[in-house]
Amino acid sequence: MKKFLLIDWLCFLTLTVISSAVSAQHYLLHERSNVEKRFKKYGSQNKERTFVYETDSTLMLSVQDSTKRGMDITCFFKNNGSCYKETKATDCDECFQKYLTKVIAIKMYKWKKVNETLYISNGFWNRSIVIDEKKPFSYSIIHEYMNKRKQKALYQRLSD
Repeated sequence: MKKFLLIDWLCFLTLTVISSAVSAQHYLLHERSNVEKRFKKYGSQNKERTFVYETDSTLMLSVQDSTKRGMDITCFFKNNGSCYKETKATDCDECFQKYLTKVIAIKMYKWKKVNETLYISNGFWNRSIVIDEKKPFSYSIIHEYMNKRKQKALYQRLSD
């Protein structure tokens, strides 16, 4: 009986993680080849003019549609090919606030505001949102931005 409960719980957790990951962090922890395919599909699915640029360690999707505001999504990859950082930049404050609010609203991560430029998730997810003060209207979601123990301790202090 316990085995079936565990399997049910794991299935539920997997579906929850997949559905929420798609809604906010579209590319975080995905392999480079998967991100590249999804970037290439983005323009046709959203009927927008897009360009994909790449370096050894990054892929960038640039949306440059005359009917909408510009937006860039840049994914940064570790040596193993996994995306550890996803940066979204736009050219307007209203767009930036909309994107950021949507990410922070995902209840599963239980985001806590540390200061004006940093949010952290609960310890299980070990994710951080860093707002770039040098580049207006830009934020990054980073997996393992800080040591998991340090993040968990900071999260606990913010909860008190």
